[in-house]
Amino acid sequence: MCTNINLKTTNNDIITGRTNEFSGYYNSEILFLPRHHSINRFNESFNDEKIELKYAMIGINSLNSKRLAINIGIDTYLDGINEYGLSVSMLFFPEQTKFKTFANSEIKQNNLSIYLLSTILLGSCKDVNDVKKYLSLNEGDFIYLNQWKETFQFHYAITDKTGTSIVIQQENNQFVIKNNSLGVLTNQPKLKWHYENIKNYLSLDKFDHNFSNIKDNIGNLIFDNYLGSGRLGMPGDSSSPSRFIRAIYYINNLDLSSSTEETINNCFKILSTFNVPKGTEISKINFKNNGSWIESALGPNYIANQIDNIVVKDLTNQVFYWNDYENLSIRFVDLNNYLEYKTPYSIKIRDEKTNKFHRALLSKKQTITQI
Repeated sequence: MCTNINLKTTNNDIITGRTNEFSGYYNSEILFLPRHHSINRFNESFNDEKIELKYAMIGINSLNSKRLAINIGIDTYLDGINEYGLSVSMLFFPEQTKFKTFANSEIKQNNLSIYLLSTILLGSCKDVNDVKKYLSLNEGDFIYLNQWKETFQFHYAITDKTGTSIVIQQENNQFVIKNNSLGVLTNQPKLKWHYENIKNYLSLDKFDHNFSNIKDNIGNLIFDNYLGSGRLGMPGDSSSPSRFIRAIYYINNLDLSSSTEETINNCFKILSTFNVPKGTEISKINFKNNGSWIESALGPNYIANQIDNIVVKDLTNQVFYWNDYENLSIRFVDLNNYLEYKTPYSIKIRDEKTNKFHRALLSKKQTITQI
């Protein structure tokens, strides 16, 4: 499960953010990659072609997880931003996409790894138009290698600092680029279905409903007005369609601000409404290519969903913010401070040295003089 949203200030600064679930399985870091850094085109475990990344980037990577039966590489960005304010987010998209599997010897030059696509686009493109051009020149398949036994499927939310937003999916073994003017993406079904589903919730309103005209046959009010009644019928569960509707409601009814800091804070507030307390939601993932989760207390292939972390990005100023399930304190890294660095840098998302709770000190109350 993941939820991605876009916001903007009244000054047109663009803020985008997402939740990242899967209960700590990614064991992620905040990773900076410098300009001209080289990565393997498919996976660090294989001796394949190198790609040079032109642009610097920072984001959240996916390290080898003890719970996954695969190492998908430290250069795999689940989410990131580059020096030109391009954002790429990789979201879970189960049972919606078919990917071809290839042996190492069958790889073609225009094939793209589903895992490294985020990293490659961040390192190769300045904006959404660049992304479209890049994909038009690489019209091969999203692929798995045969050595990769699991069958995770993803789609990609891409936004640049102009606010232009698209979604990349693969249908019938071809790239499909969809405009995403609403600026929201969750998981399955496909984006067109979510857009149509909004029509079922047009009655949602930030203003309370007026029940004062509903009376019985002797003129007594049957209902009193009550707070929050304008949102009657808004879905509250954690399913992808329900999260999409709630996200649409919040971003379209939020008070706009000229302050980038306030808008970043609002983005965290909205995304925190999708939080799942540990142990309250269990899912089972069915693998088709002999992949499996390593055995857990819940049994094979079961996962306990929770928001592992929330990421918010200031695309206008290239600043990357995050917090995590264990520590709600917001931390950030300004990409501009690292643009001249020549080597990768990283920091653990879950820093045990960072205080989860901060002691507040009371001061002696001043005597109040009454007039």
